[in-house]
Amino acid sequence: MPPEHLETYIQLSLTNSNGALRKIAESGPLAIQGVCIASPTIGCNKSILNDQINGAFLRNSGIKAKVTSENPDIKIIHIGAMGLTNKRRELSALYLGGFSDSDDLDCQLYYSIKENMIEKAVIVVSLDSPVLKQRFCLASQALQGLGVSLPNGSPFSKLWKNPTDGLYTFNDEFVSKITKSYGILERIHMCPELKPGMKAPDIRRLLVGPSSCLDGIKFIPEQNGNPPKN
Repeated sequence: MPPEHLETYIQLSLTNSNGALRKIAESGPLAIQGVCIASPTIGCNKSILNDQINGAFLRNSGIKAKVTSENPDIKIIHIGAMGLTNKRRELSALYLGGFSDSDDLDCQLYYSIKENMIEKAVIVVSLDSPVLKQRFCLASQALQGLGVSLPNGSPFSKLWKNPTDGLYTFNDEFVSKITKSYGILERIHMCPELKPGMKAPDIRRLLVGPSSCLDGIKFIPEQNGNPPKN
């Protein structure tokens, strides 16, 4: 793994309160549940929402996943604008003491954390926000929900207002590229050899040489501090 990409991954995976690797400690496919709450229900087009979810992180990361109706690792809630404030109030109380990124009502993330293991992550996406924002929200919060911080440890609200410090135009092409970059980080992060609680020296020893965590990944030089691309 090229040194610059290794350091980017280590920085983003350890930007948390105790500087240790956080991740969902799943033993099989990632369990995902999709829920849609809207009135009228025309906004809950299952095929469109499923395509958004797949495009946001599963298709780009190659992570194995299964759809479930109970005990999901990640629950994704699409909801109309009228219900966002109440949903934030409800989830902020439920996940008190855990992790939250909910400054932007349109895009919220919550999860419980126990001994560096992420449990019961929930992503909330506004059906009434622009489609581009919904896509960027899902990609960003999927990355955080798996345990990797956003660039510079920024919350979603800051990235949405000023992506990569204004170096790029926020358009469909940019979101597609950044989603693919996030997918590479997710693929590395969910490698079974990387365990919750690992610190930087352990991660370096694992990834600096040949590792199954890097199988099939081709790296190109980073530009302007962006996540790795393949």
